[in-house]
Amino acid sequence: MAILALYDVMGIQKFIFGSKKLKENIGASEIVRSVIEDDIAEIMKEIFDGKFYSGRNKDELQGLQMKNGDIDAELIYAGGGNAMMIFDESANAVAFTKKFSEHILKVTAGQLKVAVEYLDVSPEKD
Repeated sequence: MAILALYDVMGIQKFIFGSKKLKENIGASEIVRSVIEDDIAEIMKEIFDGKFYSGRNKDELQGLQMKNGDIDAELIYAGGGNAMMIFDESANAVAFTKKFSEHILKVTAGQLKVAVEYLDVSPEKD
Protein backbone atom coordinates (compact mmCIF):
# COMPACT_ATOMS: atom_id res chain seq x y z
CA MET A 1 0.00 0.00 0.00
CA ALA A 2 1.14 3.58 -0.62
CA ILE A 3 -0.64 6.71 0.55
CA LEU A 4 0.13 10.09 -0.98
CA ALA A 5 -0.68 13.00 1.34
CA LEU A 6 -0.94 16.64 0.30
CA TYR A 7 -0.79 19.23 3.08
CA ASP A 8 -1.86 22.86 2.80
CA VAL A 9 -1.28 25.25 5.69
CA MET A 10 -4.19 27.68 5.83
CA GLY A 11 -4.27 31.21 7.20
CA ILE A 12 -0.70 32.14 6.27
CA GLN A 13 -1.44 35.63 4.88
CA LYS A 14 -3.43 36.69 7.93
CA PHE A 15 -0.80 35.18 10.25
CA ILE A 16 2.13 36.92 8.58
CA PHE A 17 0.48 40.28 7.95
CA GLY A 18 -1.54 40.40 11.18
CA SER A 19 0.70 43.16 12.48
CA LYS A 20 1.81 46.50 11.07
CA LYS A 21 5.31 45.96 12.46
CA LEU A 22 7.86 44.71 9.94
CA LYS A 23 9.82 42.74 12.56
CA GLU A 24 6.68 40.84 13.57
CA ASN A 25 5.83 40.15 9.92
CA ILE A 26 9.32 38.77 9.32
CA GLY A 27 9.13 36.67 12.48
CA ALA A 28 5.78 35.21 11.49
CA SER A 29 7.10 34.46 8.02
CA GLU A 30 10.06 32.61 9.55
CA ILE A 31 7.72 30.57 11.76
CA VAL A 32 5.75 29.47 8.68
CA ARG A 33 8.94 28.58 6.79
CA SER A 34 10.31 26.65 9.74
CA VAL A 35 7.11 24.70 10.35
CA ILE A 36 6.98 23.60 6.72
CA GLU A 37 10.63 23.15 5.84
CA ASP A 38 12.31 22.16 9.12
CA ASP A 39 9.79 20.83 11.60
CA ILE A 40 8.38 18.20 9.25
CA ALA A 41 11.69 16.33 9.33
CA GLU A 42 11.80 16.54 13.13
CA ILE A 43 8.27 15.16 13.42
CA MET A 44 9.16 12.36 10.99
CA LYS A 45 12.18 11.56 13.16
CA GLU A 46 9.95 11.29 16.26
CA ILE A 47 7.36 9.06 14.64
CA PHE A 48 9.30 6.84 12.26
CA ASP A 49 12.45 6.10 14.27
CA GLY A 50 14.88 6.46 11.38
CA LYS A 51 12.68 4.72 8.81
CA PHE A 52 11.97 7.82 6.72
CA TYR A 53 13.56 9.95 4.02
CA SER A 54 13.41 13.75 4.10
CA GLY A 55 16.70 14.85 2.54
CA ARG A 56 15.65 15.31 -1.06
CA ASN A 57 18.14 17.39 -3.01
CA LYS A 58 15.99 20.03 -4.70
CA ASP A 59 18.53 20.53 -7.48
CA GLU A 60 18.47 16.96 -8.62
CA LEU A 61 15.57 14.78 -9.72
CA GLN A 62 15.52 11.47 -7.93
CA GLY A 63 13.22 8.51 -7.84
CA LEU A 64 11.23 7.74 -4.73
CA GLN A 65 13.28 6.10 -2.01
CA MET A 66 10.20 4.31 -0.66
CA LYS A 67 10.16 1.90 -3.59
CA ASN A 68 12.92 -0.06 -1.84
CA GLY A 69 10.41 -0.96 0.88
CA ASP A 70 12.56 -0.16 3.90
CA ILE A 71 11.08 3.20 4.95
CA ASP A 72 7.69 4.22 6.36
CA ALA A 73 7.47 7.77 5.03
CA GLU A 74 9.12 10.05 2.51
CA LEU A 75 8.96 13.80 2.14
CA ILE A 76 8.61 14.62 -1.55
CA TYR A 77 8.18 18.39 -1.35
CA ALA A 78 7.91 21.07 1.34
CA GLY A 79 7.71 24.80 0.80
CA GLY A 80 5.40 27.75 0.28
CA GLY A 81 2.91 26.54 2.87
CA ASN A 82 2.52 23.14 1.23
CA ALA A 83 4.00 19.69 1.61
CA MET A 84 3.68 16.40 -0.23
CA MET A 85 4.55 13.10 1.40
CA ILE A 86 4.14 9.44 0.71
CA PHE A 87 3.55 6.82 3.39
CA ASP A 88 3.74 3.04 3.31
CA GLU A 89 0.34 2.69 5.00
CA SER A 90 -2.62 4.81 6.01
CA ALA A 91 -1.96 4.43 9.76
CA ASN A 92 1.42 6.14 9.31
CA ALA A 93 -0.17 8.94 7.27
CA VAL A 94 -2.77 9.55 9.98
CA ALA A 95 -0.18 9.42 12.79
CA PHE A 96 2.00 11.98 11.02
CA THR A 97 -0.94 14.24 10.18
CA LYS A 98 -2.13 14.25 13.79
CA LYS A 99 1.32 15.15 15.16
CA PHE A 100 1.96 17.75 12.41
CA SER A 101 -1.44 19.41 12.96
CA GLU A 102 -0.96 19.52 16.73
CA HIS A 103 2.51 21.02 16.26
CA ILE A 104 1.26 23.79 13.96
CA LEU A 105 -1.61 24.64 16.29
CA LYS A 106 0.80 24.82 19.24
CA VAL A 107 3.53 26.85 17.51
CA THR A 108 1.10 29.38 16.03
CA ALA A 109 -1.34 29.54 18.97
CA GLY A 110 -4.11 28.13 16.76
CA GLN A 111 -3.77 30.80 14.07
CA LEU A 112 -2.73 28.36 11.34
CA LYS A 113 -4.52 25.17 10.40
CA VAL A 114 -3.71 22.27 8.10
CA ALA A 115 -5.85 20.80 5.34
CA VAL A 116 -4.85 17.37 4.11
CA GLU A 117 -5.92 15.12 1.26
CA TYR A 118 -4.96 11.46 1.04
CA LEU A 119 -4.78 9.42 -2.13
CA ASP A 120 -4.13 5.69 -2.31
CA VAL A 121 -1.43 5.31 -4.97
CA SER A 122 -0.79 1.62 -4.44
CA PRO A 123 0.11 -0.27 -7.57
CA GLU A 124 -2.78 -2.28 -8.87
CA LYS A 125 -2.36 -6.01 -8.64
CA ASP A 126 -3.75 -8.19 -11.40
